[in-house]
Formats: sequence, C-alpha cells, structure tokens
Amino acid sequence: MNKITAFEFVFLFSIGAVMGDIGLYSIGYVLRTQKNKFLQSRFKFWRKLKSRFTIQRLDKNYLDYFLLLTRCVPGSRIPTYVTCGFIGYSVKKFVLLLLLSAILYCSVGVVLINTLTQFSTEPFSLSKQLIISLLAFLISTLIFKIYFSIFKLRQKFGITLELIKIKILRLKHLEYWPTLLLYLPFVPTFIYLLFKHRGFSPLAANPAIYMSGLIGERKSDIDQLIQKYLPEHHLQIYPLSDLTHEDQCEFPLVLKPDSGLRGNDVRKVNNLNELRAITKDSKITWILQKLSRF
Repeated sequence: MNKITAFEFVFLFSIGAVMGDIGLYSIGYVLRTQKNKFLQSRFKFWRKLKSRFTIQRLDKNYLDYFLLLTRCVPGSRIPTYVTCGFIGYSVKKFVLLLLLSAILYCSVGVVLINTLTQFSTEPFSLSKQLIISLLAFLISTLIFKIYFSIFKLRQKFGITLELIKIKILRLKHLEYWPTLLLYLPFVPTFIYLLFKHRGFSPLAANPAIYMSGLIGERKSDIDQLIQKYLPEHHLQIYPLSDLTHEDQCEFPLVLKPDSGLRGNDVRKVNNLNELRAITKDSKITWILQKLSRF
C-alpha cells in the first residue's frame, strides 16, 4: 500500500477537521433556531447564553484570534464551536479561519516531524510527540500573533506597507524583543556557569569596557578604543549649537543618548527645530546618526 505524500496528508487532515468543526457549529445553530424553542424554554443555560452572548457584544478580533488558537488547544473546540453556532457567528468566516488554522498547524507539525526524522530513525516516543505538539502550538501561535498585529496596524493606520515592514523587521532584531522574553533564558545559563567556573565574575568578559558592556557603557568610550586600529572611522564631536542650517545635515536623522539602554530615548528627528526642541534642556550627551532604511 502506497504512503500518501505530506501535501495529501495536510489536505485530508484539514478537510476532515473542518468538516467535524462544521458539525459542532451545526449543533449550536440548531439549538438557536426557532424549531427548538422546547429546548430553550426547558434549559435556563441556553436562554442565559443566548441573552448574554450575541455576535454584536463580542469583540470580533479576539473571537477570531481565539478561533485560530482552538485548533492547537485540546478541549477548547467543542464548547467554542457550539457557542459560535449558537450566537450566529458568520459561517463563511468560521470555515475560512478554521481551515487556515488546520492547514498551518498540520503543516508545522509535518515540517517538525520531517526535520526530526533526518536526525533520528528511532520511533517517536510519547514524550517526543508531546514536544512536537508543543512546538507546533508555539510556532502557530507566533504566526497568528504576527498576523493579528499586522491586522491591527491596518485597522488603526490604514494599509501602510511601511508600518507592516517595521513590525516584521523588529522581530528580527533581539534588541526590540520584550525584556523578560529576551533575558529569561540566560538565568539558568548564568547559574550553570557560576557553578561550573566556581566564581562570580560576570564583568570579566570585556574588561576594557565599563561594566563589561552590561549596562551604562558609553558609545563614545567604545569609539575611542578602536581608534588604534581604525583611526579613519570615528565619531565627530561638536556642540549642537554649531548647527545653524538644515543643509549641514541630511535629515531625517536618528538621535540617541551616548549612554543608552535597549533603545530608550532613541528618536527620529525630521528637521533642525525638532532637534533643538529635544536637546534644549537636556543635560546628557547625544549622538546623531544617519537614518537607515531598515
């Protein structure tokens, strides 16, 4: 008997899953119709549900997001899909969202399985299956999060490709990630290294830089360190009061503090007036940088 291809598996799985979802939706829809007044009159739960939860009173964006996630969360599909039918959620939207989530979730799982089989020929144990399911859930959730972030930008600002590009590009640079998400994995690593090397000396990594670059270092100090090797590349130091005409600089520019922390106080200035307004009462040292298109 011939094995089906990965594409055929994803297709059949998605169609079968959505057909079952439509069945659950139909149960809620049948309970909602006038032909089932008997059920609604006998069971207070259904009457209370119908009076409190209508499609107009639900936040559609959050409901759409939750529908996509139910594909990955065990035990959430039956109550969610029956409720969607009961409150009159759009059938077309219901089918499209769940078909999308089924295709994505299944595709991620297939890719993970194929990747793991290249490194190991042993049969998948229960623990490996759980790990694959968890990874598929996390990856799918991240993709859904990116999609809804873009959707919110379009709702708020209109169809602006530049804003969408910025949102995606921020994910590629670790400095824009949430602080907790970025630094939490380093905690167990740091503790492990303490025991391994039997010493508490985290600031010995870069002794030539203030605090080893952990916090509080100045960009100008680092610039001076490399003058021995790259004398032709250095920061040009002069008071901002010397800027009297906009043609002295190519605006827009990026204004950042000499001693910063993960993007704090970094600003884009479009003209000389904005630059003067920001730095007028400031007591810190600033650095002007050419704006990158990325």
